[in-house]
Amino acid sequence: MKLGASLMLLLLCLSAGFANATELDTVLQRLKTTAGSVQTIQSSFVQEKHLSMFSEALESHGTFSFQRPGKLRWEYETPVRMGFVIDGDKGRRWNSLVKQDQHFQLEDNLELRIAAEQLLVWTELDLDKLQRAYDIEIAAVQPVSLLLTPRGMGARQFVDHLKVTFSASARTVTEVAIFETGGDKTLLRFSDSKIDRALDEALFLP
Repeated sequence: MKLGASLMLLLLCLSAGFANATELDTVLQRLKTTAGSVQTIQSSFVQEKHLSMFSEALESHGTFSFQRPGKLRWEYETPVRMGFVIDGDKGRRWNSLVKQDQHFQLEDNLELRIAAEQLLVWTELDLDKLQRAYDIEIAAVQPVSLLLTPRGMGARQFVDHLKVTFSASARTVTEVAIFETGGDKTLLRFSDSKIDRALDEALFLP
């Protein structure tokens, strides 16, 4: 009797795991045909930085621009004008407060490389890259929300996991919560997203 109950429990666990895997595959395939087909995005964003040592969040506002393949621009407009632009393996970053304007190669800058990889992996929706880089779980189906846990040791130095939430149409991301290994949290909320409009190539010049 105990053996039969144990076998039944095992079968239930296996079937639940299979159902979860099937649901995840269905969700990812849907994202591939929606968000994965978008060629350009330009959005406004609000960033809230929750530091474990402070009770109040630090808020910044800016714009995000993306063009397939592999081009992105992340620019803070307030409280300090700063940001970076990536085109393939080359980039440039700037900071008006310290009068910095620096060109770089992604392979030489671990922190910016990880930031760029995280932005691109859920913007481009390359499923092969996404599944190689993260363990993926479904947090919600409508709107789609995914929990992403980095697999690579480099990314795991900085990020414990992310929660990425898509729009109702599943074509763009509306919110990203980044939970850092040290206990800090960054919340990004995107709005006024313009999809598949022609963008000035000068935006992405490194």
